[in-house]
Amino acid sequence: SSGKDVVVAVWYDDVNKTLWYSYLENPLANAGKRTNTGLRDTNGISTEWATPVAILEGHAGGYCAIKADDKGGIHIAAYSRNDAGSLYYAYLANYTSEPTVVPVDTYGSAGQYITMEVAYDGEGKYIPYIGYYMNSMSYPKYAYLVDTTSGIKAGVSDDNTYTGAWETILLPTESSIVLDDINIGIFKNAFSMVSAFTI
Repeated sequence: SSGKDVVVAVWYDDVNKTLWYSYLENPLANAGKRTNTGLRDTNGISTEWATPVAILEGHAGGYCAIKADDKGGIHIAAYSRNDAGSLYYAYLANYTSEPTVVPVDTYGSAGQYITMEVAYDGEGKYIPYIGYYMNSMSYPKYAYLVDTTSGIKAGVSDDNTYTGAWETILLPTESSIVLDDINIGIFKNAFSMVSAFTI
């Protein structure tokens, strides 16, 4: 809404087992800027990026993917080694908002090799579509948010029962699936509205 460019980023910190998020405002003017102490401040933290925020902690955040929608919402998907391997989703209403984080799929060991797309549903909602790998069965899967009535809902409850808020689908194939990104593509019209998908 301010008309300025913003770069958003997520990364997995293997030392602290944490998924971090940060952003850079006005990248053409601010990227690589120097201060009196050089490119990095005395604490060794880059001065041009916002202070990183932990999205997931405790062996969580691998294979992370990030997308921004046309209204400035930020969508993040990542793998957690907790709960025997799970797919998580985080949403920020804008790049400075607090994240809402929910589990999407905790069945078996799932959630690796993630890619993500976002499409407008024509009713004011942006739907995340996530491609990922189910390691326990060596199959690709995809998930998308179906319940957009109010806020971001978890795909599974505390006892690992599906809630119906997300659709998660195992993609059957006779081919041997190589351990690599499970690419998901959404066919969208000129208004970024979803018409169909391919994987």
